[in-house]
Amino acid sequence: MAFYSLIQYEADPDREEGVNVGVVLVDSEASTVCVRVLETSELFQHNGWLKRDLQALATRLGRLESYDAQALQHFAGCEAGYLVLRPPRAVLCKSPVEQTQELFEQLVLS
Repeated sequence: MAFYSLIQYEADPDREEGVNVGVVLVDSEASTVCVRVLETSELFQHNGWLKRDLQALATRLGRLESYDAQALQHFAGCEAGYLVLRPPRAVLCKSPVEQTQELFEQLVLS
């Protein structure tokens, strides 16, 4: 079973309004974590630290040792700041890399 979470940038966490800046997918059958984040964005022009922090978050996500929804929820619960993981959602997945790219295009780029 595979699960994905959106990665959002929340300028004001109290409002819980975020901009989708990435997606992470975990697939227990393939023992895989796939992370795709924005590489360029107008957001980076106004928040120079954001690109660096987003890359660091992606690196930490890539080190997950479990590949299930609970691992994503636990990770999200341990993080604090302007980059937020949304609750995991189940997804049917044949290829984790292709599914991650498809989700990224649908939910982040569009």
